[in-house]
Amino acid sequence: MMNNCTGSPLVSLIVRTRNRPELLKEALASIARQGRQNLEVIIVNDGGCPVTGLATEQLVGRSVRVEDHAVCKGRAAAANSGLALVRGDYVGFLDDDDTIEPDHLESLMAVALAHQQQPAVVYSAVRALRRGDCSSPPLAVGTRVAFVARFLGRRLSYT
Repeated sequence: MMNNCTGSPLVSLIVRTRNRPELLKEALASIARQGRQNLEVIIVNDGGCPVTGLATEQLVGRSVRVEDHAVCKGRAAAANSGLALVRGDYVGFLDDDDTIEPDHLESLMAVALAHQQQPAVVYSAVRALRRGDCSSPPLAVGTRVAFVARFLGRRLSYT
């Protein structure tokens, strides 16, 4: 769904969570820092403690929907529940124990739009931070690079 004001495609970001509100808060804060305005956030709470208040507090001014599972159905079911709610032209996933850089979505969208003549999956390298004890700094591993691969499937689904 294109945004009439900016002409940019809607991106749907699915966040899966279960009983980790402090980690979820960090993940949502990283989403809040995104420069992309045409973004919907779908949070799938997989049978965990309530997160709606945290979601609306962290993502003020963003389109946010929370899907609550009454019981834990697992990571794949949570992903599929999120996919069923997507309205965007592009879909991304972010787990509650991950964060993204402020330009992450814009970087991926630049690559996706450059390859829009053929269906593609766009992904990026990661920068893993290993948290040790307080005396050692986080260890950064990897680089930030966007990749594109031809997508031959008709539907994305986790199993």
